[in-house]
Amino acid sequence: MELKICGLGRLADIRVAEVAGADYVGMIVEVERSPRKVSVDVARRLAQATDARVVAVIADETVARAAEIARQIGVAALQLHGSEGPQYLRSLSDALALAGCAGVELWKAASVPPCAEAEQAKRIVTDAVRDIAELAEAGAARIVLDTSVRGHSGGTGQTCDWAVVAQIVAGSALPVVLAGGIGPGNVAAAIAAVSPAGVDVSSGVERCPGVKSPLLIQDLARALREATATRQR
Repeated sequence: MELKICGLGRLADIRVAEVAGADYVGMIVEVERSPRKVSVDVARRLAQATDARVVAVIADETVARAAEIARQIGVAALQLHGSEGPQYLRSLSDALALAGCAGVELWKAASVPPCAEAEQAKRIVTDAVRDIAELAEAGAARIVLDTSVRGHSGGTGQTCDWAVVAQIVAGSALPVVLAGGIGPGNVAAAIAAVSPAGVDVSSGVERCPGVKSPLLIQDLARALREATATRQR
């Protein structure tokens, strides 16, 4: 069960995430709609100061610009949080190889509403499983399922419909990382309900947007370890 702490913009918060055992640290790079966005220069300085695996969250960048962001920062993965489709992923994989970043993973974010009626849920699951299979063929390494609220995906602080996500996980051709409204108080329940490959946490461990709480990060990591140990018994 992997842990990604996202929306990081301060070295002090990255240090806390490292000590807590986060597998990935995420930075939201030049996504204008996000209050947690950082510049490429800031992300590069932070990446150079950590041994953790860095994920740069981007949205609807050109292929050339996305590859350049990956090269400049030095990331383990690019998390695509816009309208990027399979052909974009294929083109980006080629561009990353040309930029000397062939090992960079591509994670694709998708959204699930906070709740769904039975028929809507069935359609969401069917469409998601189909789309994930296409993304897998195009080179995606992981899917990040976040919450969609009034057309906005990510950063809402709300949980999505875990019952729907659990069905997507069961049929997914790729590992699924669960995001959206997860914190110390509900991470165990999220794991039990969904059985994801990992969790992606941002607002659930914050004092305010972009400023993390060391105590909440530590509590989250502890709850995650306990929940994972319980599953393995």
